[in-house]
Amino acid sequence: MPRVAGGDKTETNEAETRETAGLGFTEEEGRSFARLAENGGRGGQAAMLRAKRRALLDEIHERQRIIDNIDCLIWRWQRDEGGNKK
Repeated sequence: MPRVAGGDKTETNEAETRETAGLGFTEEEGRSFARLAENGGRGGQAAMLRAKRRALLDEIHERQRIIDNIDCLIWRWQRDEGGNKK
């Protein structure tokens, strides 16, 4: 969010906090992200966002692998029992 000359820094910080509230940062990550903004570090913020995105995708892929394993086990049990669902 651009800062207006003479604008209230508190209002800017609150707006940035609202904007980033749903990004899944820890408190420390949120503080680091805010410090980067204070120092005009959009490049650093973008790097943090890319890293968070990668981490979230890794989590999603790991959970998908677990779901696939569960589905496979259920399928094998059903197959071995002649299709009976329990």
